[in-house]
Amino acid sequence: MSPIQSRLVAVGLAAAVLGAAAACAGQPSTEDPDPATSLTCPDASVTGTIKLSVSAPIEGFAPLLLAMETGAFAEAGLDVSIERVPAADSLAVVSQGRLDGQLTSYGAGHLNAAAEGVDLKWVMPFYELPPIEAGAAMPGYWARTDLVGTGDTPDLGKLKGETIGSPTSGTGAGGMVMEKALRKQNLSLDDVSFTQLSGADALTALENGSVAAAWLSQPYDQEAAKNPNLRLIATYDPGINGSGLVVGRGLLERPDVLVKFLMVVGETSEKYLQGNYRTNDEVVELLAKALNVDVEVLKGGTPLVFDPTLSMDDAAAYVAELESYLRAAGNLDYEGSIDPDKIISTEFVDRAAACRAQQ
Repeated sequence: MSPIQSRLVAVGLAAAVLGAAAACAGQPSTEDPDPATSLTCPDASVTGTIKLSVSAPIEGFAPLLLAMETGAFAEAGLDVSIERVPAADSLAVVSQGRLDGQLTSYGAGHLNAAAEGVDLKWVMPFYELPPIEAGAAMPGYWARTDLVGTGDTPDLGKLKGETIGSPTSGTGAGGMVMEKALRKQNLSLDDVSFTQLSGADALTALENGSVAAAWLSQPYDQEAAKNPNLRLIATYDPGINGSGLVVGRGLLERPDVLVKFLMVVGETSEKYLQGNYRTNDEVVELLAKALNVDVEVLKGGTPLVFDPTLSMDDAAAYVAELESYLRAAGNLDYEGSIDPDKIISTEFVDRAAACRAQQ
């Protein structure tokens, strides 16, 4: 049985210092130390516990899932676990410190919590989408063709008055994706209603007609692509998309633990997930086990893009766009804009990438 399915784990880390200021002619240097030589990186003495939540494991979380399946966390001295918690509930659990972080899509709840002073930071992205090709199976909103047609461009007019399934009920990044698609056809989110659905439940509801459209992440989009009565109608733009790791004080107060965790995730991404990893039998088998899906489901379709540096360079711009959308949709409980430093921390992935470069 998969470690992800069979146990709730912990991830722990402790840190060691390597780095020294430069010296000149035997005398202490008066210059600022070179960041490359003063870098503090976690070593084998770093141990601890990390518990994360997820509403449903998806292929987009592949670097973390593979690190669990291959024993990479354990080898690094970390014991990591994932607990299934609905997206609507996990934010409160992480905010209260009962879990250390969420595998999630950034949304209104995170911004509202940050505005209230909750120490909750987006610290790592997961995946990006490659350029979209016609007919490709991609994460996004899928709809029934009896409503949106089969032409080159889906007709979203018949979604008016219909119900759409979403992991965050349309209050996150997915809502912004749908809003953009509707706006192109002179519609708005006021023309549809949302219900909370994710994973296999979302696909089932779409196939049996309980909803007109639903957000499907990989591997469920692969299954949808096999159904001639379903089609993709809206998805993320290429680039960072809000899918990532959001952590609370349980990890923010253990920075060395978090950095070591991110180092393992980056190493796993670089080892297994570059290029068309779907042609690698070992990777496909490990992912199928982690996701509890058939191997054949993962062999087709378009591979996601995983950056092993875990760069957060575009995160602030993305959140600014998301905040603007959520304010217009009436989903925010505060006025003005939040300082990006209160909701995003890039220091951990930057340090993890630098430490990996030194190895």
